[in-house]
Amino acid sequence: MQPVQLARTLRCSPQSLGDIPEATRMGEDALEDDPLQHYLRDTPDASTGHYRESWRLHFGASLAFPVRKGLVWTIGDSDAMVTSSWPADLLEDDLDKLIKNALSLFTVVSDNMLTEQQRQRQTAFITLFRQAILEFLGNRVKDMFELGGLATRPSKQGRGYGSALVRVVTDLADAVGCATWLGSSNVQNTGFYESLGFVAITTISLGESDPTWNEPPVVVALMVREPRPTAVGLDVGRSARCILL
Repeated sequence: MQPVQLARTLRCSPQSLGDIPEATRMGEDALEDDPLQHYLRDTPDASTGHYRESWRLHFGASLAFPVRKGLVWTIGDSDAMVTSSWPADLLEDDLDKLIKNALSLFTVVSDNMLTEQQRQRQTAFITLFRQAILEFLGNRVKDMFELGGLATRPSKQGRGYGSALVRVVTDLADAVGCATWLGSSNVQNTGFYESLGFVAITTISLGESDPTWNEPPVVVALMVREPRPTAVGLDVGRSARCILL
């Protein structure tokens, strides 16, 4: 059977707080085989901890702030979603900072559910990735959009949902003249992000010096997309329609 070209539009809408539980379940399913998740989750002492419960708690809590601010976009019944962070001076006020501080308590609780080896791997990842951001983006990162997470329900993959959602974020960034950055935890996704204008500016490798890891290093890429001129201004407070290619 020949491939069918779909000529229709998808409705990309801001996610609601009530959607967070389903979005969390979808995200867990979508990232089940993600190389970074495999590295962080599957430690020799994994059976003594509660990684999956920790991940669900942290992921759900981390969605609360961006969902409230309209920074999480979804297609269908949480069939796909993208999270984003915008430059602080566009959005953040004192109340937002208080909410973020309160949500950080969930991070403490979720971290305590991890095993010692899982915490060590998580700390190593965070440290190396933050160093890469500091070295290659520096203070510029404060004026950039972040594409923080992209996930599609496994049964809905291959329909262009991911491309449509990434374009929501990059179109909004273009409208205000900002670059966008992301961390890609799967080298197989490099070509996908490059097709949407992102370029890898550096990578970090995990597991090379970890005696408990017996598989090839996990490579995480730091990618950037520079802003492109846009002829039509966008209202960043409204939902968008995305073309399915």
